[in-house]
Amino acid sequence: MTSHEAAQATRISEALILEVEAADLLVIGTPMNNFTVPSVLKAWIDQILRMGRTMGVTPTGDKVGLLRDKPVYVGVASGGVFTGDRARQPDFPTPYLKAAFACVGLTSLHFLPLQATAFLQLEQLNENLHGLIAATPWP
Repeated sequence: MTSHEAAQATRISEALILEVEAADLLVIGTPMNNFTVPSVLKAWIDQILRMGRTMGVTPTGDKVGLLRDKPVYVGVASGGVFTGDRARQPDFPTPYLKAAFACVGLTSLHFLPLQATAFLQLEQLNENLHGLIAATPWP
């Protein structure tokens, strides 16, 4: 990587971090793809997790978030069921996103799981979605 390419990559990362810092809250909507988040969301997270800018490290190796905490609302849509008694697939996105956002100081996460989308009619999906939104504590 040339110094110009490295500078460009840092500019993109910095622009995304500035957007996160300027926001009062974050709203993320994502599908669960193959048990986890899509590569485009992972790429965005990789850009905002930057050592020395959004996270630091203690002498014992613990990560310390450098961003001000704010509410993060994450809607996760899945064709299957991944939470509760009827879960038939693992929930990898929730612990991954909690850990990733905690590294930068964002710990006020609220998850809205929209599940079983492969088995529901549009009317039932809309009811479930509106129910999730109504039950979520918004600032």
